[in-house]
Amino acid sequence: MEVSGNRLRIGPEAVVRGSVTFRGPRDAEVAEGAQIAGGVRNVPAERRSGEHGPGRLFGFFAIVWLLGWAIVGALLLALLPGATRTLTNAARERPWLALLIGFALLVSLPAAAFVLGITVVGIPLALLIVCLYLVLLPLGYLTALAAISDSVLTRVRGPALSTGLRIGAFVLALIVAYLVIQIPFIGPLIGFLLLLAGMGGLALSFTRLWRRSPPPAAAGA
Repeated sequence: MEVSGNRLRIGPEAVVRGSVTFRGPRDAEVAEGAQIAGGVRNVPAERRSGEHGPGRLFGFFAIVWLLGWAIVGALLLALLPGATRTLTNAARERPWLALLIGFALLVSLPAAAFVLGITVVGIPLALLIVCLYLVLLPLGYLTALAAISDSVLTRVRGPALSTGLRIGAFVLALIVAYLVIQIPFIGPLIGFLLLLAGMGGLALSFTRLWRRSPPPAAAGA
C-alpha cells in the first residue's frame, strides 16, 4: 500500500498484511499495537517541478507591473512636464484636502454610476463615469508618487528640476512604494492613502486649470 500526503498516522487497531510506503515531508506515525506485516517505508516527498510556480509567476507579474507603470509615468513626465508639475504641486500643497477629496471621489463615483445605471437614460453617462473612475485610480496613484518624488527633489536640489531627474526620482519612488506596500497591515494602508491623495490632487489640479482658463469670447465681439 502506498500513501502520499503531509501526515500519516496508523492507529493501534490497524492491520495491514502487506507493507506501507508513505511519501511525505515527515515520517509516518505508527501507534503501538498496529500490525503491519511488511513494515512501514518512509520516502521523502519529491519536489514537484511546478511547486514554486505561483511564486515565480507573482514575481514575473510584479516586474511587469513595475516596468509598465514606470514607462507610463516616465512618458507623462517627459511629454507633459508642465501639466504633471501642476498635478504634483496640487497634491503637495494641500495634502489633507487632497485626501478628503480623494475619499469622496472613491465613494461617490461608483455610487453615482450605480444610480445612473439603473435607469435606461443614464446608462451612457454611467458607463462614462465607470471609464473615468478606472482611469482615475491608476493616475491618482502615479500622481501621488510623482508628488512625493518632486517634493524630495525640491528640498534637495531646489525648485529647478530637469525632466530626467524627475523621471529617475519617480521610478525610485515607484520601487520603494511597491516594497512598502508588501508590509502586512501598514503597507496596504499606505498604498490606500497614496491613492486617495493622488486622486484628490488630480481633482484640485483640474479645478485650478479650470479657473485659469480664459472665458470664451462673446459672439460678435
